[in-house]
Amino acid sequence: MAYSTFSQSSQCIFNNVYTLINVPSPTFQIDIADQNKVKCTSNGDGSFSANFTLEPSNSQYHFTIGFINETAILKFSFFFMCQTFKFSPSLNPNAFQSLDIQLMQSGYPFLEYSTLWTPVALLKSNISYDQAYILYRCDEFVTFYAKVIGQNIIEGVSYYYYIVPFVNTFIRGQYTYFIWYYNGPFLKNIIFNNNDYKELQVDTPQNGYLTIQDEEYMRLSFLISRKDAYATTYSFYSDKMISTFPYGFFSYSGDSIIYSNLFHSRLSDSITKFKLYSYPGGFEKAIEINNPEPNISTDTYPPVIEFADVIQIIGLKYLLTVKVIDESGVSGFLLNSDYDPINYGCETLVSGSNKNGLFEMIIPDISKFSSFIVSDFYGNSFSAYTKELISKNKLQHPVYVRPPLQKVELDLKNVAFFINNIDVFNKPCYNTIYFNANVPSNYPLIFKLMDPVSSSYSIFGNIKDTFPVNWSRKLNLFYCDFIIPMNTITGNIPYAIISPHVKIYSSILTPLIVSKSKLDNDGPIISNIINLNQFGQVGWRVTITDQVNGFSNGYFKAIGSFDFSSYKYNFTVSDAILGNKINSTYDFILNIQTPCIAQDFLFEYIYLEDVGKRISKFAKHEKMVQTEVNPLRNLNVSLEFLKTTSICDPYVPINNQITQSTIQKSLEQLDVGGVNRTVKFIYSISTLGVVQMNQLPKLYLTSSTMKIMEYDLQLKFQIDYWFDYECTVEVPLGFGYPDSVLVSASGVMTNDGNTIGTSGFLNLIDTSVYSSTPILTGYEPFFLYSYADIIVYGRGFGSVFLIDVNFLNGTIIQYVPTVIGQTVLKIPMKDNDIKGPFEVSIQNTQPYTIKIIPVYFNKSESFQDIPTTPIPSNRPQECLGSPLCGGRLQGTCIENQGCVCFSPFVGKDCSSQIIIVPKPNINNTDPTVEIPVSGDEFSSFYKSLITIDSLREISLDNKPVKNFTFKSWIFKEIDSFSNRYISNITIDTTTVQITVTLKWFTNQTNIEFAGENFTMNPSSLKYTIEISEYPFESTLNSLQLVMSASFNSNNQNACSAKEYGETTAGDNSNYLKIQIENRSLYGRFIKRGIIKNKDTEEPTVVLLRNELLDSEMNPIVNPNQVQTYIGISIPWFGSSSIIDPDFSVLVDSNSASNSPNPTCSSESKLSGAKIAGIVKVEKKFIKKIDLKLKEIKE
Repeated sequence: MAYSTFSQSSQCIFNNVYTLINVPSPTFQIDIADQNKVKCTSNGDGSFSANFTLEPSNSQYHFTIGFINETAILKFSFFFMCQTFKFSPSLNPNAFQSLDIQLMQSGYPFLEYSTLWTPVALLKSNISYDQAYILYRCDEFVTFYAKVIGQNIIEGVSYYYYIVPFVNTFIRGQYTYFIWYYNGPFLKNIIFNNNDYKELQVDTPQNGYLTIQDEEYMRLSFLISRKDAYATTYSFYSDKMISTFPYGFFSYSGDSIIYSNLFHSRLSDSITKFKLYSYPGGFEKAIEINNPEPNISTDTYPPVIEFADVIQIIGLKYLLTVKVIDESGVSGFLLNSDYDPINYGCETLVSGSNKNGLFEMIIPDISKFSSFIVSDFYGNSFSAYTKELISKNKLQHPVYVRPPLQKVELDLKNVAFFINNIDVFNKPCYNTIYFNANVPSNYPLIFKLMDPVSSSYSIFGNIKDTFPVNWSRKLNLFYCDFIIPMNTITGNIPYAIISPHVKIYSSILTPLIVSKSKLDNDGPIISNIINLNQFGQVGWRVTITDQVNGFSNGYFKAIGSFDFSSYKYNFTVSDAILGNKINSTYDFILNIQTPCIAQDFLFEYIYLEDVGKRISKFAKHEKMVQTEVNPLRNLNVSLEFLKTTSICDPYVPINNQITQSTIQKSLEQLDVGGVNRTVKFIYSISTLGVVQMNQLPKLYLTSSTMKIMEYDLQLKFQIDYWFDYECTVEVPLGFGYPDSVLVSASGVMTNDGNTIGTSGFLNLIDTSVYSSTPILTGYEPFFLYSYADIIVYGRGFGSVFLIDVNFLNGTIIQYVPTVIGQTVLKIPMKDNDIKGPFEVSIQNTQPYTIKIIPVYFNKSESFQDIPTTPIPSNRPQECLGSPLCGGRLQGTCIENQGCVCFSPFVGKDCSSQIIIVPKPNINNTDPTVEIPVSGDEFSSFYKSLITIDSLREISLDNKPVKNFTFKSWIFKEIDSFSNRYISNITIDTTTVQITVTLKWFTNQTNIEFAGENFTMNPSSLKYTIEISEYPFESTLNSLQLVMSASFNSNNQNACSAKEYGETTAGDNSNYLKIQIENRSLYGRFIKRGIIKNKDTEEPTVVLLRNELLDSEMNPIVNPNQVQTYIGISIPWFGSSSIIDPDFSVLVDSNSASNSPNPTCSSESKLSGAKIAGIVKVEKKFIKKIDLKLKEIKE
């Protein structure tokens, strides 16, 4: 894809060809300056157009092009400064690429097992992820892009693997799936027919009714078939919860289960009915249950927002503070973030009460904040949406949803990475981006990785793709530490810098390049399952495959089809009975207690994770699933193989009647805002039945807003038929306030399949007390060795003025934190080097400590293994000259490269020729060389001079930090063609040695430097410059060697010219040509250098940056005298560096007066006779060259 820059003019026409996806209009839109959206219209030939005019402005506009729907894929973005802009992209289809499709049949059994897990197709293509996306859609449904999951090299060809889940398979019928590349036509169609597969049947709950108990509580009872009874959804007005067995279990009734739950009666105060759903993992069947005694509320007004404020925490994370007044009290808040809702309750209360209080809550990303809703206990609510007013702050300034922060068209400069050309093969890369921007140092910015691995797995929370941008006072730069996951894609890693108003994509910034990797964007897969019933056991033998990263750990849960008894396994690769992390086998044996009842056991939940944090997951009862991460997707087996059956003797029924069931607690009233919120519970039962000792019961705490906390109870005491189960829990901050918390327990199972619970008994903890004691609850992820501020979360920070930080080495340092609201503390770390876990403590009447465990981050670890830099390629150039490239005897034209000249010709059009000159005289003072130049047809005298001017340290923003000149040199003659010069400069206590070796070539010679081959022409002078260890002020700085070249003549009526650019000979270098009349001094500056670092002393090839410095050096430029300065910039190195420029002199077929920008004397303007004479001389000269070439050829 091409990118362009544009300049200011009265009318700017955008005429570059950009590749777009060939799909029907209006799939695309152009987003102008993040505010106007223009749809693209189809031209009928596969291309799209959009025309619009911007208001006249001198500011930059930001444009992006992408999908309209939520599966947006950005194709390019750029800045543009202009008055009028036209856009007319056209399709540029590539040649057809190979595509193999493998239909994975394994999904079919799961159509019966769970309607949301569907079949998939596996695609193999020789087109890479960075070249094209593979897209697909089903009939008229929305378009999706296929997830790239891996790559493999077959017979020298790199193939990429994509996965396509079949959507909408829960609807019976025949579907056609269309697959195509984004820059090509439709490739193939897949016809999928699921009429032959059994639809999962779900029964509706029955006999639902409500009764009021003790005025403040209500009992909900209903009956549901056993097969659908494992998971249930309760919905009361806006409150909703999903529970799983045995919550609310009361008794069995044939093939059904009776549930009976106690809830707070205020849940039904404002409504007369609620909904009950069965089987939340698939088709949901619901009933509505009437409340026979609804309370009619006198509160009919929504909550009032007295004031509000929004304050930045870090990056795009903000703190929202609101003071709310409501007659019945606030029940909760809903913050929508791009349709990803976040629910907050009274845990956000920081002062006052829920009827008149101050609440603080976190907005994770202010740029996505789209709506704010606060509700009371009677269903009244206040809502505000994007750009709508919430309230005013204490200064009477308005506060909006997605507040209008300072809007700046972001201009990023000097974007650089601590490490580039990265090796992520089997290891992550710890890196940092640095840049300057036209915004204040506290402006909210984040850095987002957009490679397929980061994008695919960030939603699961195990791989991070967004990182806050910080400001370095020391470097005077923005910076962001980030981690590139192991084995992501090679090539350019897409990324973005995001502000609240605009996203700047990497397509117009410095590329972040991965040079070594092996793509693994797929979690572990279950490649085989064997039912252990055939070996006389209950369970499965499971083989797990992960071809690249290797399997790390997993979790497995199975449940019984009759009594819902559960068996859970946490395991790692070390638990394998066979194999290694690439392919390993595990036995999951269910230890069934006898006597028992015969029943099937099925998978309820599987979680697998590989070494690189890629996961796969199967969950039977989750509503939101991703079929492409299903570890069972490749299995082509029937449902029977996925079951295992308990092996039991004929069961003799026993009287399992419960004689006693109680719950004891260590306190009756709990301050849910206090430091100590620990409660001990003892659940006691007495039964005549045989209790399953491996099935432990659950303790439940239920709030008045339908929030449930579930805890495992452990058996602590048993004698005869008496069992005591215990657990000690820390109740969450604010949980249950301002009402009581309902306590229940259930899940003691007997061998005949019965379950014991206490849902029929009223047991309460008073949670009406909510103090404002300072408490630490969490912290912002923090990297090792980071100097960023530590951010700690909690509440009650209004009175906190001093905190202690206890470091790993035992050092305790006191800090004065910055307090944001009453919920956030910012601790400035200054120059402390965080090397491990540390503790943060609040000094208060009740001291509180939180332990912070930093995320592992070590840039030096990534820096040690920098691979050899790939050979940089010069940009494609047009072939020039008439005849082209000087004719067939002087050069040849290579498409997308330019003219490649035959020795001794050089130049962009092969019109210049190397002159054979005598060896320069030895200069035993300094490495300044005068290359002799023969005169021209008019007996003019020419003189060239090359010298090393100075050494400069350059900061990241391209400004000189230090400058050194060379006062004296030590000379040594190596041989008759080579000399060495040594000079020293002292910086503080470090002596830096500069060694310059000059070598004269009399014959054409092939040399090798920095892993690349070069040709040295006859009469060429090569500089080899080595610089020893240099004490950089910063690892971000570079070292610049400044060289000067001058060329002069005694011809007062001459013209001079200067030319700088990239070579076309394939040596990927820069060239400098300074010319007077038809004589030139030609310098070649290789873009590669060699550095060494102290840790390894192994040579590493790095990219050099060559640039003209004439704008700051004020060189001499006259018609007969021209001078120039060039800087060779070497990136940071630890031990030494070597660079290798060379020079030669030329005779040109064209005079300097024919150059685009010559400097000429007033008398150098030639008459027609003089021009004809010169042309005649040039033809005579060229004829001599042609005869000489013919002689050589013969």
